Amino acid sequence: MSKDILNYDKIFEDDKLNIKQLVIDFAHLIEQDTYVENEISKVYSISAEFGIGKTFFCEKLQSVLKKDNIQTIKMNIWKMDFYENPLMPILAKLNEIYSKNGRNLPDKIIDFTVDISKKMLLTVGEVGARAVSQTVLNTDVVDICKQRFSSHNLYDDFKNYELALNELKQSLISWAKDNDTPIVVIIDELDRCRPDYAVKTLEVLKHFFDVSGFVFVLAIDEK
Repeated sequence: MSKDILNYDKIFEDDKLNIKQLVIDFAHLIEQDTYVENEISKVYSISAEFGIGKTFFCEKLQSVLKKDNIQTIKMNIWKMDFYENPLMPILAKLNEIYSKNGRNLPDKIIDFTVDISKKMLLTVGEVGARAVSQTVLNTDVVDICKQRFSSHNLYDDFKNYELALNELKQSLISWAKDNDTPIVVIIDELDRCRPDYAVKTLEVLKHFFDVSGFVFVLAIDEK
């Protein structure tokens, strides 16, 4: 993809690391990852040790992509790891660019996640409350869990999850199909998150966003 490198001069006025050509080449590479039927999303990693300049690279990458009219968001996932589920901030950031067309991503999957979290909190809270007043026997804990998570409720939850996930996937597919350019999500500081949260983030990308036409760029220290 040939583009005049001079078009980006203003973006790199403070480029003391001399990464201009690398950023531009990488941007033009991922700009080709458009929607392809029956394919999945692309994931790239920018790996370097702490302090080498991953965030600076990502900031410049975002600027180049935006200048090329690529729908792009950048997020510091480390600042958001107080959310139990990384799906929430990722969807919220994606919705910022999706809603510019007067639409919103479906929120059923979020409602489902919140509902399950509430059930978990209620269960933990009830067990804790009983523990304060008396010694909690194993049978008490089992009874509480059965009340919150009966087999019937779990089946309904699973079906609701499937329906919500399918609705989200279809919206993402339609979004990607409608564009002749990819939707790019740059996730910075993943390696600074709690290990369990970093893994959850990768799982969210795998299960929720395995949609062709979406490109994820992860800034990490692989070590």
